[in-house]
Amino acid sequence: MFLSGQGLDKTDEGGRKLSDENFLVLLNADQEDVGFTLPAFRPDARWTAWMDTSLESGSRHADAYDPGTGYPRQARSMVVLTECRGNGKRGEVE
Repeated sequence: MFLSGQGLDKTDEGGRKLSDENFLVLLNADQEDVGFTLPAFRPDARWTAWMDTSLESGSRHADAYDPGTGYPRQARSMVVLTECRGNGKRGEVE
């Protein structure tokens, strides 16, 4: 499931449109691992796993994944990824 941070219908005190990060939520209810190819919504974006329930700690290291590469969804797990711009920083609005 893709959750766009650009769909907010709010503005700040200065009248600037508010936005949030883009998220991907990956669910795997199967008993087998399932691969997933990360989408490319922006040419300079990468994905960072914010939460992965297949890991004991529940979170991955700050590794960034390029669009078009695979992300292994472990059996019976959920992953939340956030979109990062080319410089690796999250939440920047262009």
